[in-house]
Amino acid sequence: MKKLLLCFLIRFPVSFDTITPIHSVKEGNIIVSNGNVFAFGFFSPGNSRNHYVGIWYNQIPEQTMVWVANRDSLINDASGVLSINNQGNLVLHQGNQTL
Repeated sequence: MKKLLLCFLIRFPVSFDTITPIHSVKEGNIIVSNGNVFAFGFFSPGNSRNHYVGIWYNQIPEQTMVWVANRDSLINDASGVLSINNQGNLVLHQGNQTL
């Protein structure tokens, strides 16, 4: 029984499906829902130079958006970071700016 318990205590790589004050989302990283249905992160549609934060269906070959966060606050490069502050609010950053 001790050997079985030890197997469960060994740390394995963990993928996160939440955003927290210590786990931000950067350009190129995504968070995938627990059921692998949705993905959340930065995207750039088609040939656009603009980057957005959104949620899309994860398993559909053609990226199908469900929700877009920053339609009015475009990011024009790959420096975007989305974090959550201590009050629980999502905060979007581009470089050193808060959008």
